[in-house]
Amino acid sequence: GGGAWGAAGGAVRGGAARGAARGFPLVWPAQMYGRSSNWTGIDIWTDGLRRAQRKIELLQIPNVSLQAVDAVSMPFEDSSFDLITSNLGINNFDDPPAVMRECVRVARRGARIALTTNVSGHMRAMYDVLREIVSDQRFANEQQENHLGTVESLDPLVPAGSFVAPRHPRAWLTLPVHV
Repeated sequence: GGGAWGAAGGAVRGGAARGAARGFPLVWPAQMYGRSSNWTGIDIWTDGLRRAQRKIELLQIPNVSLQAVDAVSMPFEDSSFDLITSNLGINNFDDPPAVMRECVRVARRGARIALTTNVSGHMRAMYDVLREIVSDQRFANEQQENHLGTVESLDPLVPAGSFVAPRHPRAWLTLPVHV
């Protein structure tokens, strides 16, 4: 699947948000950039899109539209967006390189892309505890952990010369685990 995206217009003339079904990274940037921007959220999860639509209506955000669209084949013209955002999408796309090529196609010259993701190892402490408690879940946990990438494995997904050189801000939150 292709998930959801966010994008903006106005000062940021056009933006697209993947992960729109949960409202982030779509609602907050649409509010931040204000009515001079236009945002399009896409997701293949229609129930989530309905939830996001309710949030948009409740918050009275007029500069957002939603579409049930797979990110691997977006129905937008070339060079449509100044900003493309995705929260956790890269972990969940069936074909991440195809999604990234599509992002390059719909991005205007000088556009930015902001991707957030969980990398391999981010939930290691929790998985370790789960392995101790529920031994038959070991394979499922390893499978979950192994599908995540590393910074080094994700960088090549951004086609060379397509977006500004990547930065890798890292924020780690360590939670105490008690058994």
